[in-house]
Amino acid sequence: MRQTILVIVLLICQGTFAQDGLRRSIRVAKSDSIAVDSVSINPSYIEVFSSEGTRLDQTDYEIDFTRATLRFNSSVQSDSIEIRYQRYPEFLTRRYANLDPNLIVSNSGNIDRLSSLQQATTRRNSTPFQGLNANGSITRGVTIGNNQN
Repeated sequence: MRQTILVIVLLICQGTFAQDGLRRSIRVAKSDSIAVDSVSINPSYIEVFSSEGTRLDQTDYEIDFTRATLRFNSSVQSDSIEIRYQRYPEFLTRRYANLDPNLIVSNSGNIDRLSSLQQATTRRNSTPFQGLNANGSITRGVTIGNNQN
């Protein structure tokens, strides 16, 4: 009984620490607009601290979560800022496409290079089934209806 409770507690603890790889913390110099990350960030977990370690009020800044940019509304009296945030997992921020976008040809005047309007001039010298000796007829019968008479 104790072993099962121990295993359950360990699994719960592992589940709580599984998402810690997505949490990040950066320290940047204060400017008008700050690019937090290159991908979207999670709006449920973001904290902004001043250089003294005090948490800034949410009315002092506004965040565009889709572009991951931070913009200050009022003048904050701090020279650097620490931002703790959680980014979305990689499978949510990755670009998906049915076709490879590198294969798309730009619209240019060299359309003749894409396809050829002439027949190929090389001839095949080999004949299929060369050396095969067949006697008799190779036919197959075709029946219509069913054979349940």
